[in-house]
Amino acid sequence: MYMLKQFRIKALDSFQQGAVQVNQFVQTRFKVAYDELMGAREKMKDLVSTNYNLGMSHLEKGHLKDAVFRFNMLLRFYPEYVPAIYQLGRCHYLQAKNDKALGNFQRVLALDPNHQEAHYMLALLQGRSDVNDLPLGVVKDYFNHIAADYDNEYVQTQEYRGHEKCFEIARTHFDKTQNDKWSILDLGCGTGLCAALFRENDMAFKIKGIDISVQMLDRARQRLVHERATYNFVKEIDVQTYASEADETFDVIVAAGLFEFIGDLSVVFTGVAAKLAPRGLYIFTIQKDDEPGFHMVPTLESFVHSPSYVETLGVDVGLEMVTKEEFKLYKDKPGVAYVFQKKAISAVPAIADDAQIGISTVS
Repeated sequence: MYMLKQFRIKALDSFQQGAVQVNQFVQTRFKVAYDELMGAREKMKDLVSTNYNLGMSHLEKGHLKDAVFRFNMLLRFYPEYVPAIYQLGRCHYLQAKNDKALGNFQRVLALDPNHQEAHYMLALLQGRSDVNDLPLGVVKDYFNHIAADYDNEYVQTQEYRGHEKCFEIARTHFDKTQNDKWSILDLGCGTGLCAALFRENDMAFKIKGIDISVQMLDRARQRLVHERATYNFVKEIDVQTYASEADETFDVIVAAGLFEFIGDLSVVFTGVAAKLAPRGLYIFTIQKDDEPGFHMVPTLESFVHSPSYVETLGVDVGLEMVTKEEFKLYKDKPGVAYVFQKKAISAVPAIADDAQIGISTVS
């Protein structure tokens, strides 16, 4: 019996030791497997971000085939990754592969029905003009993409002259003001083409630039005039949001070549009227259209406005039209440059009617 008992004890000890070893082995293998799984997940995350960022980099540089390859690579692993599907559609659109682009944008909307950029791109592909505003993502992508070549492409190739016309008109009013120099707000400032003209001619003591594109603003910050910065301050924000914010007032507000990318101008005009100092000037350009109101021209990928629309809108927000001048905004696009002025605040009468001011007098 004793020998049997000792044998059982040894067998139990051996079993327990074996169980511990098995348990340790299982835990070790589980940890290894878990770590491998987590590592794979992290690599998959890296695969998404790496391919997407590379795709965007190629797209911004105009390397469309390389961009398509990266977005397609990503979509093999994540076939419902909406940002990649949308950007792939943009690539196909820029390659004039409209059928493929259409399929991409429809797929985006099937996954995300509220994707505003895809809605806009579909409208563009379908030739529709029932678009009131460009989605901010579309505007930002476009100007970030073209920022490096903007001055050459717009000024040299397309013969854009909006900035020159705004400055030319402003200069005719400069001596009529009571200020030696102006504070200027440059809406949709881009690379600083318009502001540089005011700075070169020593007409401004302060210039603030507003734009939605960080790439354009980077170039605006780097633009020097007489070895000093063109702008005192620039801010990355969309114009309509900024127009709705309370802020300081300005002697002059300029919007050169901006309204091609905004359809309904009511928010901007209302904001401008609030930000103008009394007798301040609002100087802007539009692409001219003879039809009432405004509408998108899909072939131009931009908005046109009728003179009657902007003139009525200016009066509605309390501004007076000073002058307007037709000119060639681009070599093949007619434009109109406007100057509106904010009415001066009426002086308080020296003697007020007692009944009107709500006081009584004692004789």
